[in-house]
Parts: sequence; structure tokens; C-alpha cells
Amino acid sequence: IQAISQSYLHNFKPLLQVLKVRMKGKYPQNCLNEIRAINDHIARCHRNGMSEEDITKEIGKAEGHLQRLAYDCYKQLILYQTADIKHTIKWFYSSRWPRIGKGELWKTYMDNYKLARKSEKEAKRNESISPDDALNLYDESYNNYQAILEVFKKHKLQIYVSAIIRVFERITKGVYWLIVTFILSIIAAILAWLNIFTI
Repeated sequence: IQAISQSYLHNFKPLLQVLKVRMKGKYPQNCLNEIRAINDHIARCHRNGMSEEDITKEIGKAEGHLQRLAYDCYKQLILYQTADIKHTIKWFYSSRWPRIGKGELWKTYMDNYKLARKSEKEAKRNESISPDDALNLYDESYNNYQAILEVFKKHKLQIYVSAIIRVFERITKGVYWLIVTFILSIIAAILAWLNIFTI
């Protein structure tokens, strides 16, 4: 029982605190359900008349819920991380990214995104096969996604500036073609007018 308590306090409570911040002061309902189940099985261990075998079974069930709590925490956090990354790419990506931070931004993004996706997929496959490996892989995936968000934060100003330049270039390009079209229209009108009077 003490091992379950220590594992929760040191490994999973910090993850829950991050989720609470992301969810504006609330915990995910699925995580709360797992915590209630853990407490319920631990409480049963203190019932009168429980044999060693019964207590072992209840502890095993509590450990199973703790494992599912860990999965739920990592999956929810990774969803938030990938949503933040996709949002940044959608609204702020520009062709200047490979040059930001002397290439640090682009390299960190490309390398860590591939590793994160790979670890996440492998973790899902290992959930029922090797739970410990699955947890380690989810942790690797979480840390790789976090590395991307950290480098985004580090070069935030340059990312914003590159996005503004991208928009300006698009507007300039649009105005250029508008002017060209206008000039060609005038030329076409003049030629048409000249053609009328030469007949």
C-alpha cells in the first residue's frame, strides 16, 4: 500500500497538477474515477476479516487502476501538447523557420516530433503487453513533445515576426498582381479603342 502511495505522490500527482492547470482548475473525470477506484481497493484492505490473499488481490487491483491513471494522464497531456503544436504550425509557420535560432527551432521540431509520434504509437501497442514499457514510452513521448513547446517558447518573438513577414509578403504579392491586372486591363482597353477607330 505504501508503494502505491509513493508512486502516486512522486510520479503521477505532478502530472495531475499540470492537467489541472490546463483544465482551468479541474481534474479530468476519467482520472478522478481511477483515483476513487484506487482508494476504494486500498480501503477494502482494512476491512475486518480480510485474509492476506484477499489483501494481495485488492492491492493488485489498486495497482491496475494506478496504471490506468498513468495512461490517462499521459494521453490527456499529449493531446494538449499536440494541439498546441498544431496550432502554432497552422498560424505561425513560415519558410523562415529553418533559419530561426541558427536552425535550432527547425531541428528540435523535426527530430522530437518524429520521436514523440513513434514512442506514442509504441506505448499504445504495449499497454496490454508490457505496462512498464508502455509507461516509459508515454513518458518519452511527453518529454519529446514538451521539448518542441519549449523551443517554440524560446524563439517566440522570432516565430511571431516570421509570421508577420509571411502575411506582409502575401499581401504585397496580392497587391502586385492586382496592379499588373489593372495595367493589362487598361492596355487591353486602349488597344480595343484603337482597333475601333482604325476600322
